Amino acid sequence: MKNGQLGTFGILFRNNESSNDYSLNIEGNTITGDSTDYIISVNNNTAQASRGVEGGGSGDITISRNKIEVDDIKQLPIYINDDTTYVASVIDRTTGKRVNKVTKVPFTKTRGSINIDNNELTVSKNQIKMEECGRY
Repeated sequence: MKNGQLGTFGILFRNNESSNDYSLNIEGNTITGDSTDYIISVNNNTAQASRGVEGGGSGDITISRNKIEVDDIKQLPIYINDDTTYVASVIDRTTGKRVNKVTKVPFTKTRGSINIDNNELTVSKNQIKMEECGRY
């Protein structure tokens, strides 16, 4: 992670599969750097927007035993998001041209489990040291 880069991540996971069940284990990593937006980012987008419903899949996420040393964090150390917004390419009925349509599926609950445990975070610029990032 180098200072000044836009959208920097130590570890980034994206899931866009609406029907897959998965287990994600981010464990035992050493992450160091100058500056980052997010150290660990998990982004799910599993809605079936065309039907306006949740996808059938769920995820079990474990983030543990990671050692993280950075000078500065611009956003959050750990970010987990279950997004329900889809951009689909559709034909506009009035013009006959292909356009992007944004659809927001109306649900907000994360499906599956999240366990964040026994991580060590050191941010030298702000003199913050947390033995654990959190437990869920």
